[in-house]
Amino acid sequence: MADLPTVIIERIIYFATVYANKSLGDWKNALRLLWINREWRHAAKRILYSCAIVDLNCKFIEEGKTVDTYFTDNKAVLMANTNVLLIEQNDSGAMAKQFVIKYREDGLRKLLLLCIITALAINESDCPAVSAIKEGSDAAKNGQALTDDQRSSCLKAATDVAQLLVNRLPNITDLDICTHCKEVYFCQFVNTLISSYNGKLTGFHTNLPVNRTTMLVSETLKNVTIRSHVDTIIHMPTINPQPLEYLMLNVRRTQFRWDMFRYNNNSNVIRFDNLRSLKLFFVEANFGSTQVLGPNDHIPQLVFPKLTTLILYYLPLTTNEVQYLMKAPLRILNYSGCLDTAHMICNQSIGNLADLTININLYNVHIPPNNMIAKMNKMFSKTAGIAKVTLTLTWQSNIMDFTDVYWPHLTHLYLNGPFDLYALFLAIPRMPNLVDLLARSTLSYTSDRVLLVLHTLKRDNAGPVSSKLKHIKFLKVKGTKQLVKAFDELTWYLPELESVDFS
Repeated sequence: MADLPTVIIERIIYFATVYANKSLGDWKNALRLLWINREWRHAAKRILYSCAIVDLNCKFIEEGKTVDTYFTDNKAVLMANTNVLLIEQNDSGAMAKQFVIKYREDGLRKLLLLCIITALAINESDCPAVSAIKEGSDAAKNGQALTDDQRSSCLKAATDVAQLLVNRLPNITDLDICTHCKEVYFCQFVNTLISSYNGKLTGFHTNLPVNRTTMLVSETLKNVTIRSHVDTIIHMPTINPQPLEYLMLNVRRTQFRWDMFRYNNNSNVIRFDNLRSLKLFFVEANFGSTQVLGPNDHIPQLVFPKLTTLILYYLPLTTNEVQYLMKAPLRILNYSGCLDTAHMICNQSIGNLADLTININLYNVHIPPNNMIAKMNKMFSKTAGIAKVTLTLTWQSNIMDFTDVYWPHLTHLYLNGPFDLYALFLAIPRMPNLVDLLARSTLSYTSDRVLLVLHTLKRDNAGPVSSKLKHIKFLKVKGTKQLVKAFDELTWYLPELESVDFS
């Protein structure tokens, strides 16, 4: 194994470490690759030391126990682990290309920045402003309000600490801030990192509100993920759309404006010339809303010449936005939201798609059942030629009536709500290309009741029917031996059926 060619060694190390980059525990385990021999050590060092990690976690203190550390509120203790010092000890700070800060909790957030400073062994001789952070944390921990001067000193200190870290890790091209902590001084620290690394970033991922004055305009920035669940109206940076290849935004609709991509551009056209994947998630979704926004003259013309993957999650779209997005050369489209918007999307040109997924939530929607099925029939009549067409339906009130269903191009169907199992079996011939069915009926279907449905189906219907259905999975139904045997014999009705699962 030690005599393997260098290219093979590098591939092994890559696959052993690529998934460890954001997990400090896995990263430490991968250090063993350095011990094999000189060739392995050379290759592993270059890959392993390319990722600097600060991993914070909050552990609750058992009742009656005390913890002798500053980073506690007597209920929980904040701890930080990092590989930055180890990277620096090996004179490899310049090798680091990716910088990850992880903190998935929300407790002790006022101590977060000071905990990072301590973990990175930054003291007052390195950065005199550290004392201001300590004083601010002391005041916050004791429930004292900071004076204006103290707040200004803390903000400056957060900036100085970030600049010091940039000097220690000067070549970061991928910045990943995975935390929901919105404490103002920590955000100042992060935004300073962003602005300092901005000119060389190729990837940027954050859960934090980004200053609206931040300019993510690097010509190399290809991969951007922003999850910013804040209550303010606008909290989005300016982003250069030209180099983007992958973009994911998980924000509030009130935060989002297409104008955030208007960089060095005064025209009414915004081009995403290299964007291949776009994911838009809006967090304040009203699952039951059937509202479709009308035309909006304030939306610029959007051009996506290379966009092939589009994922929209409960996104209230204007007709302009739908038209611009659907002009892209899409191959994969995944939409979750209301029926009216899904219908509007399917009325566009979708013939070039290879994979279409529609996820419709009908909670609190008051549409006459006949109208709803008619709209879905019309919607799925447009899907001819698409290799994979998936529909997920979720509802809770009326029993779904499948009598008038006609979805000839549907290949995958997932149901979650009250429905009549017998009526569903009768509808399968009107879905002749269906290959996968997952059903969770909120009606009480015992094993005996399902057996009765199958007995009635065989008594009253001739088979086999024209169906490609291969896999069925029932949720909330116990698969007794008798029931399994009955489904094994269902090929008299569904000739291509291969498996039936219960859970």
